[in-house]
Parts: sequence; structure tokens; C-alpha cells
Amino acid sequence: MPQKNLYIREDDVLIFEMATEIFEDKGLGAVMADHFRTIIPQIKDEIFKLLLVEKNASSFMSLLIERRLRDFPDKVVYEMKRLIEALLDCYPDYFKNEEFHRNQIELIDGEDWSYVEKTKKIAKKCLKKRV
Repeated sequence: MPQKNLYIREDDVLIFEMATEIFEDKGLGAVMADHFRTIIPQIKDEIFKLLLVEKNASSFMSLLIERRLRDFPDKVVYEMKRLIEALLDCYPDYFKNEEFHRNQIELIDGEDWSYVEKTKKIAKKCLKKRV
């Protein structure tokens, strides 16, 4: 079985001791992997959503979005920006169509991710065509 050493800060020792006690049957590696499988797609979705909203945002809103994007790893932000760029290469007027404007409120509210997922799938297809 592959092994990785995990070095933790002294401030985090207590939480790792608690987790070891709670998840003793499953193991910390499995618990962390489950968490990563959940959190990484959530982060990517949030970044993609922010970038979608930014395409039609005022300069003030764009500034707020850029500040929020600083909270995420640069590598992931870059990956999502590449998806948006690929989408615009395939469909230059994508963000000017009525469906985009109709769904803008849903994007901001975060209640309907179907539009985001649909857009992300289209963008991934466009990215594959670029490569």
C-alpha cells in the first residue's frame, strides 16, 4: 500500500488526535481522501460559477469576484479560466445569449447548478477540441 507522510502544525495536533479517535476504524487517510473527493469539486464549481458571473458583471462586481478568487489556489483558478476561454473560442457569443441572462439570477443565488454544470460540460468539450 502506498504511503505518504503528513506533517501537521503543532496547533493542529489536537484536531488530528480527535479525528484519529473518532475514525479509528476507517483510518485518517481514507477520511481525508473522502473529504478531498467532496471539497475539490465544490471548489472548482464555485470558481467556475464566479467566472461565469464575472463575464457579465459590472466593474465593481468584477473587482469583488477577483478578490474572492484570491482565496483559491492559483492552479485551480487557472484551470477554470482555461475552461471559460475554451468556451469563448468555440462560442464567442455564448455569454450574450438570452439563456445566459435568464439564468444570471440563478447563478448568483446558487440554487440551480444545472446551468453551471451544462456550461461546464460544453466548455470541457471545447477544451478537448483545442488540444
